[in-house]
Amino acid sequence: MPTNELSHSNYSTSPHHRLNSKNIWIISSIIAAIVIIGIVLIKIGFNEPLYSQNPTIYSIFKVITEFGGDYAYIFFFLLIYLTIDKEFAERIIFNFLISLNFTNFFKLTFQDPRPSTSTIEASYGFPSGHTTGTLSFWGYVALNVQEFESKRSKWLVGIGTTLLIILVPISRLVIGVHDLGDIIGGVGLAGFLLLLYSYWEPKISVAPWSMGKRIWIGVISGLLMWLICSLLLYWIHPSALWEQVEDMAQPAGLFIGLSITIPIEHHYIQYNPKALSVNQKIIAGTIGIVIGIAFYFGLSILFGLFPDTWNPIMRGVRYFLFAIVLGLGLPSFFVWLFEYLKKSNEKNLVEISTEDSTKDSRKNSEN
Repeated sequence: MPTNELSHSNYSTSPHHRLNSKNIWIISSIIAAIVIIGIVLIKIGFNEPLYSQNPTIYSIFKVITEFGGDYAYIFFFLLIYLTIDKEFAERIIFNFLISLNFTNFFKLTFQDPRPSTSTIEASYGFPSGHTTGTLSFWGYVALNVQEFESKRSKWLVGIGTTLLIILVPISRLVIGVHDLGDIIGGVGLAGFLLLLYSYWEPKISVAPWSMGKRIWIGVISGLLMWLICSLLLYWIHPSALWEQVEDMAQPAGLFIGLSITIPIEHHYIQYNPKALSVNQKIIAGTIGIVIGIAFYFGLSILFGLFPDTWNPIMRGVRYFLFAIVLGLGLPSFFVWLFEYLKKSNEKNLVEISTEDSTKDSRKNSEN
């Protein structure tokens, strides 16, 4: 039975997310080299999008760019969370949300317009959100590729994450919604935050905090990110306070919601995808992804009905509610579902056994 304290095993660090000094230097050098090369290219005049008017090329890269969109992240997060490794998925999503927070902050700080070729995006360009999102999400997975069990898994995950990290930013150039400076800014920001997170997160994971303390620390951290960034933006751009509060509400709502639900889930629900059978994983992954995406889509429609003046607060509430579904609703549902199916199966087996025993008794009586 769970105790009043979150057990050490629930949050203990594991080898798949430790970075040694050698890895840190290698990754830092790669990121620094990319940023330096990018700056040099920009300085000599190569800061234009690689916009392609070829319909086939445009369509291919338009599909690739969707791997850096909201629905793709929901799909892959739930796939990992519900069928592979719950704790690993939680670490991925918190790194992603921190990156999203600072991406929005710097977009609103610099207010850099997109290239003239951008016809499908209206927000600011620098830094590229698809680049920071892809590198923060898949970069964290790539850092842990050596800890996958089979050699084949290591190769598949390594190749897949590398292709996404490279192709999604390139796709933003090809479809004309970003210039090179936006991409380089995204690489630098996400790479820096990824290293910081990979260093500090294991230290936080092993802290012997109670469930309540973890919740309070998470909630306060999320609120501080929201309020401090909003106030800094107001100081920089005093005329756009509510726009800034609204844009910063998305990562804050998710961060706060997951900071509440994850400790509660670890303490009371204890959903464990590693203990599921293959069939159970298929059920959890399929149903969970459908429910998650449907709920996300439904909330966007529902909260779109509110007046625009409510957006700064309601945007945060919307993503907070979505976090409740992800962090508490889905694992609770599947723990109940699989327990119900198990009991139903046991009941059927007992009934079958009883029927067989009755038949055997009748045969013996007749003989």
